[in-house]
Amino acid sequence: AGRKEEAAAQLKKGRDLVAADDRAQNAMLDIADGRAALEGKDFDEAVSKFRRASQLRPESAEPLRLLGAALERQGDIAGATAAYEKALALRPHDASARRSLEKLQSRAAPAPPAAASSPSAPPACARSNRPAAPTARYAPAPPKPTSSSRPATASRSSTG
Repeated sequence: AGRKEEAAAQLKKGRDLVAADDRAQNAMLDIADGRAALEGKDFDEAVSKFRRASQLRPESAEPLRLLGAALERQGDIAGATAAYEKALALRPHDASARRSLEKLQSRAAPAPPAAASSPSAPPACARSNRPAAPTARYAPAPPKPTSSSRPATASRSSTG
């Protein structure tokens, strides 16, 4: 009876190894198919292949990093960010995943508001860097003096 149990345990161990090898091989095939789909701009197919590869090899960062790239190309920034973060959780020194995540985060970061676009800031003058004063405060310019209203000037003296 002992040999039968030992043989059954060895058979199960062998089957588990074959299954793990099959999963790894299928994941590699899915990664290759996903890369080809990504290069061919078939992003839906690429996402599908990379997700499947990630399920087959949950300990691997590569399918997650590639999934992030496919989701990013689809415009799914939140999904891409999550995929890159999961890849980095599995492999913290993955430079490619880190660069891709940093690039996404820098694009997603809101730009600092410009002073001129702030609702409380007055618009800037077109010819200077100083803010324009509200037009309601300006009084009309006084009329320019005419030749008849100019004060008489002393005539030139001749030194001759």
